[in-house]
Amino acid sequence: MTFDTSLTRNRENTLVFKGVRSIAEKSYEIAFEKPDEFQYLAGQSMKFLIDTEKRSLSCASAPHEKELLFAFRNTGSKEKEWLLNLKEGERVQALGPRGDFIFPEVGEAPLVFLAGGIGIAPFFSMLKHADYIHSTRRIHTVYTNRTLPFVAYRTELNILTKQNPSFSISYILTQENQEAFEQGRIDAERILLLAREFPNGLFFAAGAPAFVDDMHAHLINAGVSKEHIHSRHFTGYEEHTALEA
Repeated sequence: MTFDTSLTRNRENTLVFKGVRSIAEKSYEIAFEKPDEFQYLAGQSMKFLIDTEKRSLSCASAPHEKELLFAFRNTGSKEKEWLLNLKEGERVQALGPRGDFIFPEVGEAPLVFLAGGIGIAPFFSMLKHADYIHSTRRIHTVYTNRTLPFVAYRTELNILTKQNPSFSISYILTQENQEAFEQGRIDAERILLLAREFPNGLFFAAGAPAFVDDMHAHLINAGVSKEHIHSRHFTGYEEHTALEA
């Protein structure tokens, strides 16, 4: 499925709230009924109209799924608290789908996903979509968090990776040592190794602005062309850590 993403970014939709669940420490997934004929691309987002504010959330669901799922980290903002206090059946307004941070349907170049904290959401959408269409494209995800309780969708990611031989994933914790997890940060050295392992790869980075900016700089310094770098900044998470997204 393809369409001109610029044509839908300001399309207003009425979404019916279905429920909320915790997916990690301070992180939540909210579910809405998917409107009839609603279409979107894996990795896109929607902008929710909350009182006088607008808040963009990435879809964690894949286009083939029956519900629209969105994931976010609760920072205590009034918008996040409003989302957490929605009642089943309540209707909300949202613009979209929006954005070009999407799964590339054409080509066979390997993909490298760099996720900081809840920045995993669009990649979860893309991985489910790739699995659903039986993509043979190699996809490597590097997912960093502060400590184990902050790792969202771990069970689901492990299942996807186990059932699809072209998927691989590395978990990195910045402030905790755990078996089966790397310890440290996605620094310049790690990025250089990834650039060498995937010389023709397409690199996607999503998370807090500082995290994404660091990834972009490291990739450029590692010799990755700008055309092969795609970014999604999660605004509202200003602390410079890999987790705050």
